[in-house]
Amino acid sequence: MRGRRCDRAVGRAAAPPGTTRLSEIARSRAAFERERAALDHRVDRILPDQLMYRVETIHGAVGYRVLAGVPVGATTVATGAGTVTIQGWYA
Repeated sequence: MRGRRCDRAVGRAAAPPGTTRLSEIARSRAAFERERAALDHRVDRILPDQLMYRVETIHGAVGYRVLAGVPVGATTVATGAGTVTIQGWYA
């Protein structure tokens, strides 16, 4: 159950109302760089302190490096501009 809560929390944090931000960060390297700080801030602000996260696109990533040996919940979201992978784990 704890893993499912982690997955849902990370997914909600990375996806603002509508899916425009996820689509935007997958669109291009320039778009990712422009939105990087806002995305990182939004995810960090919404998630509980003990929940670590990583949001990845082909253009870059925000969040923390995944720790070896720690169970990680992950989901991949397909947008019109590409895929975004969202990972979450408890520290």
